[in-house]
Amino acid sequence: SVDSKLSGVYIEVPSGRQPLDLPPQSEAPVGSETLAAMDIAGIAAKLQSENWLAKFLQQAKQATDISATPWSASKRSAGVVVRKVTCTMPVPQDFPRAVTRLVNLPMETKVTAVFRMHQQPDQLLLTVQFCSHDVPYGENFHIHETIMLKPGSGDSVDAMRWVEVMWITALPWTHGILKTIIEQKSKADGLCGRVVNAIKADPPHKIVAPAPVVPSEPSVNAEGEKPEPASPKVETVEAPVQPESPRVHRSLSVDSKLSGVYIEVPSGRQPLDL
Repeated sequence: SVDSKLSGVYIEVPSGRQPLDLPPQSEAPVGSETLAAMDIAGIAAKLQSENWLAKFLQQAKQATDISATPWSASKRSAGVVVRKVTCTMPVPQDFPRAVTRLVNLPMETKVTAVFRMHQQPDQLLLTVQFCSHDVPYGENFHIHETIMLKPGSGDSVDAMRWVEVMWITALPWTHGILKTIIEQKSKADGLCGRVVNAIKADPPHKIVAPAPVVPSEPSVNAEGEKPEPASPKVETVEAPVQPESPRVHRSLSVDSKLSGVYIEVPSGRQPLDL
């Protein structure tokens, strides 16, 4: 079972809450946006489409060697779907000198990420928790990100984002600056922020539920009987009238019709005599 392997992966969340619970009020969101001309159902369908997530990671994070499980229902939380992704991502090299003196940064790292999504009538929650295995002290912390999407005013959706760094193991006391830089950079360029930007750049189609068809009751005639349903009207289509072909006149013998016309000439001579 895919669920048996995924539901228990990365279930520890900052402040000990459930994976899809919102952060406490003490945790300030890192950003909020309004997505115009969208709806919750359309966004959820886009996120759950088979190839969207892999394509997003490839384009937004230059990820390679992407391997992903299908979205699967969680048995731990009703209505929640889970998906695990492993890939390789480039490591940013724009760390201050104080950090690069402490650690050597690789050019790329293997990443494990677990996405969870819960669609409700009034909101959509998406979380991702990931670990960068090959960066220095990468196993000491996980990044946990949350997006809450709710219907906004008019024809729009409001998005709010949080980024939290969850420390599994404390860093050495000599590396306090590294902890500060990791938390700053994680919140400044979160993965969920790029998810929102990707949705805005390529808006999903709105999903409109068809109006229910209510069959009309047949009327009752004067005798209290319901008339037989009328046979469906069959329209007859007449074959188009082909335009009449232009008549082709046969060439007539000039002599047979014209030789005897105006043959009388002055002085009784032949028509062509001088």
